[in-house]
Amino acid sequence: MAPAFVERFGLTGKRALVTGASKGIGLEICKVLADAGADVVAVARDREGLAEARASVEALGRRCLVLEADMGTVDGPRGAARAALDAWGGIDILVNNAGMSFVETTVEHWDRTQAVNLRGPFLLAQALAPGMIERRQGKIVNISSQTSSIVIPDHAAYAASKNGLNALTKCMTIEWAPFNV
Repeated sequence: MAPAFVERFGLTGKRALVTGASKGIGLEICKVLADAGADVVAVARDREGLAEARASVEALGRRCLVLEADMGTVDGPRGAARAALDAWGGIDILVNNAGMSFVETTVEHWDRTQAVNLRGPFLLAQALAPGMIERRQGKIVNISSQTSSIVIPDHAAYAASKNGLNALTKCMTIEWAPFNV
């Protein structure tokens, strides 16, 4: 018997891409999506963690494509999107979960945090949303943080990136809601 939430929120036949999928919240998101019936593209930098994600998803009877990619680069998100689309033809659900924080904020740390937490989700959405718009269905979930509005010391780059992600999410919503995305 399927869990109660699957009856209400079943994802059978859906294809989901999850970033930061090798540990923590991202790994759990992969499991929940698979448990609800979705096939999962697990994206992260950690090869061992990706193997665990694959095993967890496949243990639930779903397909799992693992892709090593660095969300802090331009090629990472674009390459992951291209590989997922090449393999499965389309993605129905995008979960931008990858994130990072630096306590010491140098220019390099600032840039890396913005790249992973804000540019990566932008690039993935830019690559995957056209298919969703064409099919007139899709979901994009951007994982933010309370730090976007309740700042804590030594987290300036992280707070700025998550606040930017919230603004990006609002823009995506207003632009793509008419297409059921």
